[in-house]
Amino acid sequence: MEQTPHERKRALCQNCLRVRFFDSYDEATMATCDICDGDMCACDNCQEAIERLERGERDFESLTRPILGWSAEDGITETGNPQRRH
Repeated sequence: MEQTPHERKRALCQNCLRVRFFDSYDEATMATCDICDGDMCACDNCQEAIERLERGERDFESLTRPILGWSAEDGITETGNPQRRH
């Protein structure tokens, strides 16, 4: 599906799996997560990972660790606590 000029691009933090919105792919790939400073990515594989997380999938090969919980706003919960910086 082609992106219209008014659609924003979603990107996935490569560390905490938080989702952020950007105005362009280039902007997304240059950004870092404001929760954990991880790199953001808006590639097709990350778009698919976002969709899988939104569907409730938590156990797929591309995830590198077990996930207790997840939300787009806060990212993953590994041990019961979101990975917010203090």
